Amino acid sequence: MNNKPAESLQDNLHQLRTEAEAKIIQALSTPTVITEKDKLLNELQVHQIELKMQNDELQRAHLALEESRNFYRNLFELAPVGYLALNAKGQIAEANLPAALIIGVEHKHLLLSPFSKYMSPKSVDLHYLMMLRLTQGSEQQNYNIEIVRENGMLRSVQVN
Repeated sequence: MNNKPAESLQDNLHQLRTEAEAKIIQALSTPTVITEKDKLLNELQVHQIELKMQNDELQRAHLALEESRNFYRNLFELAPVGYLALNAKGQIAEANLPAALIIGVEHKHLLLSPFSKYMSPKSVDLHYLMMLRLTQGSEQQNYNIEIVRENGMLRSVQVN
């Protein structure tokens, strides 16, 4: 059996390895010239990593904010008492289900309707006076008003 081709292949592989090692040694020993293009590329890579880190942080903050919002939304919606949030025009900006039940109107009809629409005439003046005090920097106002339910019945409620 002739081993000449196997020996020739081994010699070639050895020679290729030797050449590869020589190139690596040459590349390591040759001083590398850093061009302006290399500097810009490096700077872009650094910015890319910074942006990814900022994006990751924003996603974490967004998730935490979502969890907090959901917690307070559930607290508002599932409260055993009625809550209304009024905007500067006196319109109902937010209402929970118990508030809709107290007033006797479907929840969707409450939003952006004037709160005074659901009050007895004598309660409208009292509510206006209390809101005026509140906007002038007075402390929290507590007072009772009468709500006129859809069926015409009056219901006394405490407003804080």
